[in-house]
Amino acid sequence: MLKIFAFEFSSFIEWFLNGFPGYTGMFMRRIYYKLKLNTCGDKLSIGTNTKITPGKNISIGDNFTCFGNDFFFAFDNGTIEIGNNVSINYNVNVNSSQGGQVIIGNDVLIASNVVIRTSSHVYLDMAQPIRTQGHKSGCINIHDDVWIGSNVTILPDVTIGKGSIIAAGSLVNKNVEEYSIYGGVPAKFIKKRL
Repeated sequence: MLKIFAFEFSSFIEWFLNGFPGYTGMFMRRIYYKLKLNTCGDKLSIGTNTKITPGKNISIGDNFTCFGNDFFFAFDNGTIEIGNNVSINYNVNVNSSQGGQVIIGNDVLIASNVVIRTSSHVYLDMAQPIRTQGHKSGCINIHDDVWIGSNVTILPDVTIGKGSIIAAGSLVNKNVEEYSIYGGVPAKFIKKRL
């Protein structure tokens, strides 16, 4: 019973802090998440209605900004590691549940409405519903100096090489070479940046 009460109280505090506007709200969220996260660097800026849970599986570096309405989930032994100087726009979903791992390097830009998910449903047994077959986890590794455009979906077991750009609206289901521009559904090589 005490665990349930503690969870409910924690949820209430988080709900209150996440909706609090302005610089005061940002300051309160900075203090709260510094206590909640596994590790947290300096200059943390978290916009309203952002959910980061559970904190013990999530590490964030220095100078991190997320604009608001973002979701970071790392349940069931999943982990999220975010480097320094990372900027995440509105409505981004980063999910590494079911033992998955998301690694985001330094100096990464992520535009609005991006989905980064390390697990997918198992569906091979036709005798039972997909929802009962569990999940298969993987890893997503986004290297330094990457720009991910709006409305991109990144699927499990993908590495995005250093200095690359993913065009808006793309579906990334294969590795991306360093200093390259990829786009499309599924994302394909367009050209080198150099």
